[in-house]
Amino acid sequence: MKPIPENSPTRLSPRALALSVLYRTEQGGRQAQDCLDRQLAPSRLTRPDRALATEIVYGTVRRRLTLDWMIASVSTRKPEKMPARIRLILRMAAYEAAFLSRIPDHAIVNEAVILAKKHGHPGTVRLVNAVARALVRHRGEWTYPDFAGDPAGEISLVNSHPRWLAERWVKRYGPGEAGEIARAGNARRPLTLRTNTLRIERSSFLEMLTGAGLRAHPGTLAPEAVNIEQAGRVEDIPGYGEGLFAVQDEAAMLVSHFLAPRAGEKVLDLCAGPGGKTTHMAQLMEDRGEIRSVDSSARQLRRLQQSIRRMGITAVR
Repeated sequence: MKPIPENSPTRLSPRALALSVLYRTEQGGRQAQDCLDRQLAPSRLTRPDRALATEIVYGTVRRRLTLDWMIASVSTRKPEKMPARIRLILRMAAYEAAFLSRIPDHAIVNEAVILAKKHGHPGTVRLVNAVARALVRHRGEWTYPDFAGDPAGEISLVNSHPRWLAERWVKRYGPGEAGEIARAGNARRPLTLRTNTLRIERSSFLEMLTGAGLRAHPGTLAPEAVNIEQAGRVEDIPGYGEGLFAVQDEAAMLVSHFLAPRAGEKVLDLCAGPGGKTTHMAQLMEDRGEIRSVDSSARQLRRLQQSIRRMGITAVR
């Protein structure tokens, strides 16, 4: 067997993989989820390392405004003036230091310096080392500016939301509720799966997941919903290849329940996308009847075709 090149994603550490995904997302205009899925697929990372890489990617994207403020607070060089990869390395370090309490200080600094040595020069390595050390010294001790009379500014910075959006929420709902909305938007959520009831009952699916060592529990809104904590890559979840589930938010599941399609009916899904609601409606119809799924994106329809084949659905056209 030929050795795997050092720059292959199969040899990347969790943080190196996260950096690669974030760089492609920022510089190439790609979706973080798509980039992450493509890089995780061939990787040899363990399940905990996959979960760490996923957490760092989404957390860094979600908290970018706040992270850049933290970096600027301890650096003589502003983030926007740094090379792209160096800026991303420090954002990752800032996210770990501020929001991942289980990561030791030395690991945050050492891993950031290792990445800087690969993607920078001695000057940027020194910069990363100094800033990363300052970030871990501030763990749990960040003091935000005084926003007296400016609730939108506080909501924007602390919750990493665009100021224009914070201003709209404050005007519409008041500072208290606007802050609650912003905090809810940043809350970590479990991965939500919709049990494919054409093939398995939710109770049996839950038993399968917990038996595989996953922390799974029933959803609260939809009868098919299952929530998983720290799931890692979707394709690695037991039952994926057998089509026992689809990834779908509970709020999206409620849409099909409100429509309440019945077996034998005809349904037009005019903006089907990748087909979450399409396949859910097929379940509710017991895969009897006809669903015409339409979308302007050929790529989305190809994803839908893959889903209906995997889940064994025949009622969709």
